[in-house]
Amino acid sequence: MGGIVNTRNAVVGYAVVKGGKYALKNKARESASPRAGAWAAGTLAAAAFLVWKKRRRRAKTAVE
Repeated sequence: MGGIVNTRNAVVGYAVVKGGKYALKNKARESASPRAGAWAAGTLAAAAFLVWKKRRRRAKTAVE
């Protein structure tokens, strides 16, 4: 009886990875829009602001 790592599983895994990459690239090409970058930048800025605000509040309460 074969183990987990065998030729058949290696070929199946390779095919799954290649197919997944192909599908993701096509999906990215279809949905590429100028607003996607702006959305990502806005989300990142909002997250950074929340982290900064939380750290600032924690530092204030530690000093008092």
